[in-house]
Amino acid sequence: MTSKEEDPFRVVTGDILGLVKVWAPTSGKTLVRSGKPRRLDSIEALAWARETQEDAGVLAVLRESGLRLIRLPLALGATGPSTTEGKGKGKGKGKGEDKGKGDEEKEDADKTVFLEAPAPIQCKSVKPGSPCTGLDVLPDRVIVSSADGTVQIAGFDPDATKIEDVFGSSLISSHKLTGEAFSRMRLSPTSGLLAAGGKETLLSLWDTEKWQRCFHAKNVAHDYLDMRIPVWVTGICFMGPVENAEKGPKQAIGGGTPERVATCTGHGYVRLYDTRAQRRAVASVELKTATELYQKNVSAESRHLTSIDTIDEHTVAVGDAVGGLRCVDFRQGKVVKSFKSLNGSIRSVVKHPTLPLICAGGLDRHLVIGDLETGLVKSRIYARQQLTSMLFSSQAPPQPPSADESTEKKRHLEPIPDEDDVVGDFDEDDLVGDSDSDEDEDEDEDADEKKGSKAQETRARQSKTSAKTRSSQPPKKRRR
Repeated sequence: MTSKEEDPFRVVTGDILGLVKVWAPTSGKTLVRSGKPRRLDSIEALAWARETQEDAGVLAVLRESGLRLIRLPLALGATGPSTTEGKGKGKGKGKGEDKGKGDEEKEDADKTVFLEAPAPIQCKSVKPGSPCTGLDVLPDRVIVSSADGTVQIAGFDPDATKIEDVFGSSLISSHKLTGEAFSRMRLSPTSGLLAAGGKETLLSLWDTEKWQRCFHAKNVAHDYLDMRIPVWVTGICFMGPVENAEKGPKQAIGGGTPERVATCTGHGYVRLYDTRAQRRAVASVELKTATELYQKNVSAESRHLTSIDTIDEHTVAVGDAVGGLRCVDFRQGKVVKSFKSLNGSIRSVVKHPTLPLICAGGLDRHLVIGDLETGLVKSRIYARQQLTSMLFSSQAPPQPPSADESTEKKRHLEPIPDEDDVVGDFDEDDLVGDSDSDEDEDEDEDADEKKGSKAQETRARQSKTSAKTRSSQPPKKRRR
């Protein structure tokens, strides 16, 4: 890929050392890097606070120390911005050495923006006291949830001109959900319901206005030995609007807006819940790893599902603890696609908002982007650190003009000469051509014909001599 070509999208990743990076997937280059590597600043979740084409994207970063905002320049050209603080590879020439034209072009193509340390703005009102389980951004507020069931809401001003004025001066509210331990919380983008679940904590939906539980799931039936099935919700995603709402009941069982929620468990099950139908799951698919299909004694960790995201109304993408990335269709009740390019535990799975692309990454330090239409891996990037979360940028970078468009623009911009600007007089004989020039052209044609005939004669002589030498040689004896 040349430096003039552009990637159709960007990918933002957060890792275990607290670094936020913006990647160009096709070229595999790091365009932006923010933060300093510190293990105590490990990133728990990422979410877009504001993303526009005119201004840089504002990213909400949730760390163990608190919530911060980072401004990321997403609309980078093919050669990067005009001012940078470093290069992508971290190696450059000395101050006294001269750089040629080729070195400057290569340096422009590998430019990386290094944001300064004071750039992130910390929200001092949000201080999670336990491991974070979710981060969601609404048009006017930011919701941060913790493993102990504490949900904190901070004010958010999307129309603020300065990034320092985005957060409110104080915390709006703080609520405590009833439950033992929560592993994952997620906010519905349409209805505003908050879904929560964890280890020995069944799925529940909460109304964020009244902060009352409007739906509480029921565990699946006992197995064939009449033993209770353990509960461990590790991932939650919303499946979009309910289909055939006119035929079935329009209201959920516990009241409120009807929703379809998909969950993945730590025991290898993907389940679908419909709040209109019943409290138990309406569909359940068991996922087995490749080693489990051929081996009998397999550890329970190999079936541990870690993350889930929605692809369409009936399909979800699920990642497990052994590097398996699969797409499950609830209508067919089986795996429809599988991507094989990850070797470690997957910590985040994200679907592109508009394109049929999926992104995943985890502890093997690789970022994988797959095509949902073909089921193949488009790119695989080595990220150098263990990834914890990632996002797609919905805004495409500006595309450079093609060669045809540039030539057309040049033609339109070239002025047409007027009659007064033409200098010199021309005769009709000069425009049509003289007789002497015609005679010269005839002589040149005759010389070309003679040269062609001589070349044909030499080729014929060579073919005759080669045929005579072949006939004079005695035939080779065959070995018995």
